[in-house]
Amino acid sequence: MKGSQLQDPFWIANHISGYLNSTLSPSEQDELFSWVAQDETNYAIFCAIVDEKQLLEDRKESAKFDMESAWQKVFPKLEDIRVLKPQTSYKTYIAIAASLFLCLGTLLYFQAQQQKSEQKYAIKNTGAKEDQDVYLTLANGKRISLTDAASGSLIEQEGVKISKTKEGQLLYQVTGTGSTVYNTLSVPKGQQYQVILPDGTRVWLNAASSLKYPSKFAGLKQRVVELTGEAYFQVKHDQKQPFLVKTAGQQVEDIGTEFNINAYDDEKVVETTLTEGAVKVTNQLGDTETISPGEQTLIAANQKIIVRKADVQKITAWKNGEFFFKGDDIQYILRQVSRWYNVDIVYLGNVPVSKFAGQASRNITLEQMMDILRESGIETTLTNRTLFVKDPQ
Repeated sequence: MKGSQLQDPFWIANHISGYLNSTLSPSEQDELFSWVAQDETNYAIFCAIVDEKQLLEDRKESAKFDMESAWQKVFPKLEDIRVLKPQTSYKTYIAIAASLFLCLGTLLYFQAQQQKSEQKYAIKNTGAKEDQDVYLTLANGKRISLTDAASGSLIEQEGVKISKTKEGQLLYQVTGTGSTVYNTLSVPKGQQYQVILPDGTRVWLNAASSLKYPSKFAGLKQRVVELTGEAYFQVKHDQKQPFLVKTAGQQVEDIGTEFNINAYDDEKVVETTLTEGAVKVTNQLGDTETISPGEQTLIAANQKIIVRKADVQKITAWKNGEFFFKGDDIQYILRQVSRWYNVDIVYLGNVPVSKFAGQASRNITLEQMMDILRESGIETTLTNRTLFVKDPQ
């Protein structure tokens, strides 16, 4: 971002408007958050413009907005800005830009929201799931929302019946012959999902994760699935047809096994943790390690495989609906918070360096999680979809 943009109130208004309307690119959002985190003044400006209570008040009046009259009110302000003298202070520019933005940006924001059937203005509970669906994508590109689908048969493809159980699991059953095609199960932030593959293998997918797999394994030399994010596997072992999980940077082969893989893009290492049986982990260099229950492998950017003892209770807590922290830094904790509550995390000033321990249900609200963090000495402020974090030290 150019230095001049940091001082440009229209750049600020444009980026905050894009933030409210979810139209910013990832790089533009990073630029905005960098500007917000620069100092307390920028943070105060940002919070004032996107203040949720004010937006709710504005929403009550949004039905009265008339686009033509709004523009007639805005144009004189644009003319006023053009004739400002050079010595006009930065704060004056900000005040005018903020006023302009609140007139136009808020209008556009609520105009977009009114086109939706329902709008949530606060993140309340993991059960709400932020209006995101779990999707099954078929080989032909068709997407099926599993969130809204009733239990029962969903579709049949190439001799395979796909159903949703009463417990909400995705179930594959081979009913006839046909070619092997690939499906992808995608789980958004704030949710978890289970799938029972055609061989009886059970997979628990964590938030912000996806799994690509064959619709059936008959006739294949290996049962190969591809994972992004995190999942727990309870594999039906078949020595004649090995089960392989591919992630970025590694491949895991089941040897009669239950195991957890954490392969999120924003984690520094890929972790594979064994709870039962044995697995063989292979990195991209071809190095392999076979681990026993209670052990885990770590593969970092240098691709070296590290084997160490694992805290299985902590690592599999997500599968049991819990947060479990033990000597973890705040960045690790807030990455989990971000995935579960679907919020962006922005640090104001230095990142807190303390280590934390604790346990909580994933059914608590984001507000309750913020209270826990506050009691632990971490100040947080929720503004729209962003959690700002400040070290009180």
